[in-house]
Amino acid sequence: MHPTRRTVLTAATALALSAPFIRRATASTVDDHADAVTEGVNYLRERAAHQLALTQDLTAAIRSGDVLAAQDAYEAARPPYEEIEVHAWAFAEIDADLDARPYAFVGGESNPEFRGFHRIEALLYRDRDLQAALPVAEETEVSVIRLQDALDQRDRFNAAQVFEGLVALPEEVASKKISSEEETWSDLSMIIFRHNFIGVQSQFAPFSGALDAANPARLDAANTAFTQAHAALEPFFEGPRVTRYSDVRTHERRAISQAAYAIRTAMEGAAEDLNLN
Repeated sequence: MHPTRRTVLTAATALALSAPFIRRATASTVDDHADAVTEGVNYLRERAAHQLALTQDLTAAIRSGDVLAAQDAYEAARPPYEEIEVHAWAFAEIDADLDARPYAFVGGESNPEFRGFHRIEALLYRDRDLQAALPVAEETEVSVIRLQDALDQRDRFNAAQVFEGLVALPEEVASKKISSEEETWSDLSMIIFRHNFIGVQSQFAPFSGALDAANPARLDAANTAFTQAHAALEPFFEGPRVTRYSDVRTHERRAISQAAYAIRTAMEGAAEDLNLN
C-alpha cells in the first residue's frame, strides 16, 4: 500500500474535502463495522442539533413578519438535514414530515400530510405568506426533535443499510434532483447537492480504512469521485450568496450529475469489497 498516495478519511475530515440495496449482510459482517457506523451516526447527531437551532431561528424569523429575513433563515436552515438525509431509510416517516415534496402525496399540496421544509419553501418564496408558514415551521421543530430521538437509537443502523443510503442518495441527485425539482420555489438546489454529497462522504469516511485494506484502488476511485463533486460545485459558492440553480448552465449541471453517478458507482463497489451486499 502507498499511504502517501491515498487519503484514508474520518467523518471529521469529510467536510474539509467536501468538498436500493434491499439485501442484508450477516450479523457478523455488520458487527465488523460497528465502530464505523457509530462514528458516522455521531456526526449526524451533531448535525441534527444544528438543525434544531437553525429551525428555531427560522420559526423566529417567520414570526417577526419580515419575509426577506425568513427567506434568509430558510436558506441557512437547509444544509444539516440534507446531510442527515443519507440515512432517511432509518426514519422514513420523519423524513416524509421534514423533506417530502407535494408529488409524494395524493392531492399534492392540498393533502394535509404535506408539511416540512418544502411546504415552508412554497409559502415563503412563492406565496410570501408568513401567517400560513408559522404553524408549519413550529410543527417542523417538533419533527426535528423526533429526528434527534431517532438518531439516538443506535440499533436503527447497520453497515449494510448505511451503504444502501450511500448508493441511493447520489443516484437520486443524478437521476432526479438534477432536474431542478428539489428547491422549485427558492432556487436553492445547489445547497442541496452540496450537502447531500457531504452527508454521503461523512458516512463513507469511517469505512475508508477498511476499504483501503480490502481494495485500495476502490478507495482511490471514491476519493476521486468526491473531489470531482466538490470541484463541480465549489465555483457556485464564491461570494456571499450561492448561485441560484436557474443560473447554472447545462454543461455545469452535467458535471454535477456525472460526479454524483461516480460516487454512486464507487459506493456500490465499496459495499461489495466490504462484503456488505
